[in-house]
Amino acid sequence: GFQMKLSQAMAEAPPLKYAYNNEPETKRVIDVALRLESLPRHSSVHAAGVIIAADDLTNSVPIQTESKQGRVITQYDMYCLDLNAVQNNKAVGLLKIDILGLRNLTILDKSIRLVQKTSGKLIDIHEVKVDDKKTYDLISEGNTIGVFQLESAGMRRLAKDLKPNKMSDITAMVALYRPGPMDLIPAFLEGKKNPRTIKYLHPDLKKIMGETYGVLVYQEQVMEIAHILAGYSMSEADNLRMAMGKKKKSLMDMEHKKFIEGCVKNGYTKTMAEKIFEFMEKFAAYGFNKPHSASYGLIAYWTAYMKANYPVEYMTALLTAELQGVAGPMREIKMAQAIEECRRMEIPVLPPDINKSDSDFTIDGRSIRFGLSAIKNVGSAAID
Repeated sequence: GFQMKLSQAMAEAPPLKYAYNNEPETKRVIDVALRLESLPRHSSVHAAGVIIAADDLTNSVPIQTESKQGRVITQYDMYCLDLNAVQNNKAVGLLKIDILGLRNLTILDKSIRLVQKTSGKLIDIHEVKVDDKKTYDLISEGNTIGVFQLESAGMRRLAKDLKPNKMSDITAMVALYRPGPMDLIPAFLEGKKNPRTIKYLHPDLKKIMGETYGVLVYQEQVMEIAHILAGYSMSEADNLRMAMGKKKKSLMDMEHKKFIEGCVKNGYTKTMAEKIFEFMEKFAAYGFNKPHSASYGLIAYWTAYMKANYPVEYMTALLTAELQGVAGPMREIKMAQAIEECRRMEIPVLPPDINKSDSDFTIDGRSIRFGLSAIKNVGSAAID
């Protein structure tokens, strides 16, 4: 928002203050403006936020019906509702969950159904082992077009450089490939390729940061350091995580003192405690939520697994999903990219055939038959 407050403006601009003191109309306008200042300009609805309460929501928060879609929404914003969104404990204390849909789950479901249809094999994706060599080979070669989270050019380069061979590598890739944490990628790569180069400020940090090759990647690692070295409870460690992430000086000063005292009490020197706190403070702002990264990493692995082991079924599902995307230039680009990937994988994409094609892309032998609805200006009515 606008940083200059009216009171500050009048203090710093004598002509404005003079007008306020000597012109009734100006005074009236500014008095009204002072009352309106900092009030919400408009209301909006969170894209995916859902509030959960132990009993009727009306016992805890005022609700209303949204004018456009008729959804029931709260009149309080997230900062009034969710204790995790504030640092002063001045919130109602309800649980807010962001529930998002992923198109890639639809692609997975479609590809699994196609495998069952073509071979009779029923795949339980949750039972798939996370040590499949073909999957890691596909990722390490950068052949990840159509793979969740890993298909951008930058991610493909990172995959080829890192050559992930375990689930924790994929999880870290998802966490690191963002503005800010990208700066840590060279150290992460070097640590994986040459573990002897990894240096820990204290040996006790190895069990916390060994999985990420000496790089502080996750918020939970900050919490573990505070818990193990300084004796924080996990709840207290979460407060430290929030303080570091939001860089609030008053909170940081308080947590700094507490951390140093806790470390000294547990047998670490004050000098070492200071170094570790400084190290955490430096990287905490980059920290990513590990469960979020792990869940995305797992979906990335699943999609890579299906592409590596059931390429025709997966690419058919991918093409159908791209076809069902929002019409426009981007859909055409994504369709062309997927078809080109099929060519690279030596999967023939057969032309549409009025006698053989369905509305969506379908499997024809070990080839993919073009869907009729992918033809420009051919609508569902004509196909039916």
